[in-house]
Amino acid sequence: MNLSKTFLFLILIIFPLGQLVRLPLGWLMVNIYLQDLFVLGLAVSFLKREGLKGLRVSKLFQSFRPFLIISVLSLAINIPVWGGRNTLTGSLYLVRYLAYFFIFLTVEGFNQGEKKQVLKMLFLSGWLAAVLGLIQYFIYPDFRSWELFNWDPHLYRVVGTFWDPGFTGMIYLQALVLIVILNWSKIKNINWRFFSFWVLPIYLALVLTYSRSVYLALLIAIGVIAWFKKTKKFFLVGSGILLVTIIFLPRLSSIGTKIERRDSVYSRLENWRHSLTIVRQNPLLGVGFNNYRWAQKEAGFLEDDWEKNHAGAGADSSILFILATTGIFGLIAYLLFFKELLRGSGLLILATFIPWLIHSFFNNSLFYPWLIIWGWIVLGAVSDR
Repeated sequence: MNLSKTFLFLILIIFPLGQLVRLPLGWLMVNIYLQDLFVLGLAVSFLKREGLKGLRVSKLFQSFRPFLIISVLSLAINIPVWGGRNTLTGSLYLVRYLAYFFIFLTVEGFNQGEKKQVLKMLFLSGWLAAVLGLIQYFIYPDFRSWELFNWDPHLYRVVGTFWDPGFTGMIYLQALVLIVILNWSKIKNINWRFFSFWVLPIYLALVLTYSRSVYLALLIAIGVIAWFKKTKKFFLVGSGILLVTIIFLPRLSSIGTKIERRDSVYSRLENWRHSLTIVRQNPLLGVGFNNYRWAQKEAGFLEDDWEKNHAGAGADSSILFILATTGIFGLIAYLLFFKELLRGSGLLILATFIPWLIHSFFNNSLFYPWLIIWGWIVLGAVSDR
């Protein structure tokens, strides 16, 4: 267990660094991250200690297993279509997804005191990520030159160390949810010192992403907390602050800072159309998890930079991504797993996963590595095993 704790500690330390610890494997057209190596070490440590029995006794894994089986089956039957090398690349994403599940299993085995410490460390990682995002906004607000490296050319927006305002903002939102729920009495009684130091930096970083899907997810999170705590005041005040903030946000000379922008809406609708085209061609078991890049290239939806394009491997909707890569059977299996995950859950799980699910309709956030890490840690920390 000490070795597992060490790997988890390392994961949380490098968490705020985001894309800065990216390790590209060009020949496979895939990126791994330093935390992937630590997660792999954590998984091996768990298996050496618990063996496969540790997986078999996990009720959550039993509901998770059908989706994994369908994903493997979908990969296997598409080998003749995409070839061995491409299938190997797709399988690496599935290996990562399964390996990340061991984060949940590891944290689930901690005692209550250790779980509280892990949640505090997780929040601190999110808070540091938000601080780095604010530093980026004020020191390096022009991200347009990064278009040369196939990243979106954002200007006057917080992209943080994750280099994407949509995903970045969702990480900040998770940190905001965590600190609010863990310190409800200070929120309720309005402790200004606490607000100024811990809450305000995260909120400012979040709203300066100018991500409308993140704003929607934040509104949903406020609603979930207010409903669970049975307080209309929290919803009215929280949603009111968000509305006023959006109205008075600076509208600098960048289309990305305009909340009413339409270009991204049209782009997302086009992306969804592409996804549905791929779904119609492979409705039952999809193109294989994750063979989405090859399917897009085959359909003519990617340009000359298709091998390096960071958006090429995913859809602008996790639901459509699951449907396209694992088909109807995979989507049903995943939704059943998600239902089991939420069943009988407390406030922290509901306020973490429901806004995340809503956000995933507009971004492929259910499969974003840092959000997966966050979700599994939270889930393991509240488990009553």
